[in-house]
Amino acid sequence: MTKANDPVQPVPYHIELTPQSDTIGKIECVDGLTKREHFAAMAMQGILAAASTYFNEEYAAVNAVTYADALICALSKEPSGTTNI
Repeated sequence: MTKANDPVQPVPYHIELTPQSDTIGKIECVDGLTKREHFAAMAMQGILAAASTYFNEEYAAVNAVTYADALICALSKEPSGTTNI
């Protein structure tokens, strides 16, 4: 399951071991880009690559975010075992 504000590639910077063993008890991460921002950037790249000689920048930006939100919504659902392709 994915969430829009989860980091794309979290980088651990503080790891705390539990006193009884060497297992990890707590990890704090540097967030960086959220999944929503990353997916929107990828969608924007595709939109710009396929654009004709003229396009409206606001239209492209709004659609990139719309595509990102749709992908996050689809990824947040439990798999059903069937596809609608």
